[in-house]
Amino acid sequence: MKSTSRKELSNVQHEKINLAELIEPYLKRWYIYLISLILGLTIVYFYVSYTIPIYKNSASIIINEEDGKSNSSGLSILEDLEFVQSSSNLMNELEIMKCHSVLYPVVDSLNLNVTPFLLGDNSKLRRSELFDESPILIKSILNEETTINFSKTIDVIILSDSKIRVTSNDKSVKEFLYGDRINIDDENSYITINKNKTFDNKWIGKRIEVIITSKQKAVEKLRADLLVEKENKESSVVKISIQGSNVVKNNAILNEVLNSYRRDGLNDKNTVKTNTSNFIKDRIRFLLEELNEVELEGESYKTNNGVVDFQTDVTDYVAGKGYAEKLVIESGIQLNLVKLLDDYLKSNTGFNDLLPSNIGFLDQSIISLTEQYNKLVLDRNKLLQNTKPSNPLVLKIESQLTSIRESLKISLFNLKKNYQLKEDTYNKQFNKFNNDLNSMPKFEREYRSIIRQQQIKESLYLFLLQKREENEIELAATVTNIKVIVPPNNEGSLISPKKPILYLASLILSIFIPIGIIYVLQLFDNKLKDSKDLGDLTLLGQIPKSEKANSIIDDTDRSFLSESFRMLRTNINFSLSDKVGCKTIALSSSLPGEGKTFISMNLANTLSKTGLKVVVIGLDLRMPKLLDYVNLNKTIGVSNFIIDEALTPVDIINSVSDKYDLSVINAGDIPPNPAELLLKPRFKELMNYLRENFDYIIMDTSPIGLISDCLPVVKNEADLLLYVARVGYLQKRMLSIPKSFIEDEVVDNLAIVLNYTDPFDKKYGYGYGYGYGYGYGGYTNGYFSESKKSFLQKILDFFKRK
Repeated sequence: MKSTSRKELSNVQHEKINLAELIEPYLKRWYIYLISLILGLTIVYFYVSYTIPIYKNSASIIINEEDGKSNSSGLSILEDLEFVQSSSNLMNELEIMKCHSVLYPVVDSLNLNVTPFLLGDNSKLRRSELFDESPILIKSILNEETTINFSKTIDVIILSDSKIRVTSNDKSVKEFLYGDRINIDDENSYITINKNKTFDNKWIGKRIEVIITSKQKAVEKLRADLLVEKENKESSVVKISIQGSNVVKNNAILNEVLNSYRRDGLNDKNTVKTNTSNFIKDRIRFLLEELNEVELEGESYKTNNGVVDFQTDVTDYVAGKGYAEKLVIESGIQLNLVKLLDDYLKSNTGFNDLLPSNIGFLDQSIISLTEQYNKLVLDRNKLLQNTKPSNPLVLKIESQLTSIRESLKISLFNLKKNYQLKEDTYNKQFNKFNNDLNSMPKFEREYRSIIRQQQIKESLYLFLLQKREENEIELAATVTNIKVIVPPNNEGSLISPKKPILYLASLILSIFIPIGIIYVLQLFDNKLKDSKDLGDLTLLGQIPKSEKANSIIDDTDRSFLSESFRMLRTNINFSLSDKVGCKTIALSSSLPGEGKTFISMNLANTLSKTGLKVVVIGLDLRMPKLLDYVNLNKTIGVSNFIIDEALTPVDIINSVSDKYDLSVINAGDIPPNPAELLLKPRFKELMNYLRENFDYIIMDTSPIGLISDCLPVVKNEADLLLYVARVGYLQKRMLSIPKSFIEDEVVDNLAIVLNYTDPFDKKYGYGYGYGYGYGYGGYTNGYFSESKKSFLQKILDFFKRK
């Protein structure tokens, strides 16, 4: 059980280490997040500062359902068959609210085709829309026929209380007095600029950008900006809203849209009544003429026959005769009305004219069909303001109108036959009673005929007078069918820019964008990072990066760098513990610039501090670097010794330390054939001499990953090849070179030395224990000292430790 628990604990610790290693690349580059955050917040700040805020204002209204649906069976059948629509169609009302006849008066009333912007500075980045608070009042006179898509921008600078400067699109600059005519397109299109009631001296020097468009274009923009929708499916509540940068302007537009919609609705309702009133007036004039003719005929008849009042003896008809005469009169009135409406239908065959309604028909189906016909004509005319005659909805309405006309014709025809039949019946009854009066004088019967015509026309005349008054009263009492329940609010809701959302998005992106960038960099980064990338290669030491990376370490140095060379020295002693006598160590790399010479010199210096005789021999004959670390009087070296047989090893050996037995042999003059030169017997002679007189030989060779000059020397002379690999510099694929040396047995003993590692990186163990495979660990930060650092560097180092 205990072993199992320990194993599980070990797995948990291993997972924690893996998680830490996974997160570490993202935490190490904390400064990227800080830069990203500052940059993101700065961008949002400037975006919010220079973006025109957009507000949304809204209002809610109720569109009342109209009463007065007909109870006639004929109309019900038509509605069931969908030949006609209900009198209240809310969706049509929503479209009407955005039609040209409603919005054009709004544009005209509020001057919406002229939009002024106050520029906060001398650029167009910071600006705010003006409305009632504008110091200038701009009126445009445009030729709408030629400027339907007209749009122009001008800049106005207020020079004084009497003068302005105007800059047009073509960059022309002119000065004008208030009220001057300013041509903007042609002679028939111009604007005038006057001082508004809000003008005062604080506006002098301000710059105002003015966008001028045609009213038609302004109507189309308003139509696009205005949102009209039902709040829910069950009610007739309609919400209208608009977005804009000026709250006062938004509220003014909504109020004016509601007023215009009211006026438009009243005009629609009054159109039918006005047409009916005109029809009644025409019929009254016509009947008045006929009535005068009948009265004149009666007067002439009485005069010609010398009769003053022949009703003195006969004051009343019998009950039957009076009733029959009354029915004849009523039938005559209805037949006249049928004839009038039938003639009107025949003379007006189009779909644009309204039928006279409420003129006295007793038959309710005729009344209902007439009202429905007029409603459809109004709907059709309204649709044609915003669409073409070929629109399916227009064609559907025309089909319904045709159906109703046919129904009217049929109803009128049947009604006419019905009243003719009744009239014949009533006439027969009347004639029966009239035959009983044959004993009456002939002139009395003839005069009664005249009186009857007079009564019919007089009754119809009085009836039409009554209907005219009723129609006038209804016309004066007409009210709109909308009620405002939530008026346009004054505050408005901010649509954009949403500061909290933008700042939150900036904060999130400032974190995730660097994470993505670092992830991509990690994904495509093929450079050597740490010892895990070495695979099966033996790691003998790790040299941290330091400010002293281009010099020999001082004896009093207690930094990470000096301790790393001591650890490397210890690990080399363990590695070559079986070797007796002089030990030869070669240092090479895959590429130049990985620190071979630096490690060679400091390793030799560290070895010499133990009392050993150490010599560093520069074998990079193409690009010698030893002279960068030591100040030598003699520049001759290995190449000179091999070529000049008069030279002895002593002639090229240079002592570089008074305190320790450390010597250096320079590479010498650069030869044209370094590879062949190192294969000559003289080099073997030199190496034999060095083995006899020194304890350690450190060979600073050329990069064997690029050139093979020193490869035979390493194979034949070196007891240990230290292959230097610089972290963050060497590509991982280059590690195949030392691996191939081991697999192909090119060298017998090869180990890796990682250079330029991070001393504060926990993976490398600095400050927490080294763990090189050889040597010992357990050192803490208290054992080392670095050179004095700046406050900023200390802060950076602190975060690097996290």
